[in-house]
Amino acid sequence: AAHAMAFYLSMGVSMAVEDAETLTECISLMHTRGGGLSHAMSVFEKVRKQRAEAVRDASLHAGNMLHLPKGGQRDARDRALAVDGLIGDTGEQESFFLEKVSYGIGDQNIRDWCYGYDIEREVHTSW
Repeated sequence: AAHAMAFYLSMGVSMAVEDAETLTECISLMHTRGGGLSHAMSVFEKVRKQRAEAVRDASLHAGNMLHLPKGGQRDARDRALAVDGLIGDTGEQESFFLEKVSYGIGDQNIRDWCYGYDIEREVHTSW
């Protein structure tokens, strides 16, 4: 794994574990469904690149939200944190966090997105 992540979501080690599980799943599917090593590696790259970029963006956004100066945005962030970020957000699309004012892991939807990622589903969908 070579994903240097900003530390605001505590996802650096998680990304390495996800990489290992994704690679394992890709190789397993290669053996059970065929497709060869180049197909397995292209699925791995597609799945991991998309996830790594999304986590990178979410982590940088969390850092921006954490370091807001006094004012309206910071007040909105603090109100969102008081209710665990659950202010009408659905979290259905990968970029939902970029619209949020709450701080990263202080938001239930972001925690669910970060830590509830289903590697097997993503690999099988991309296979």
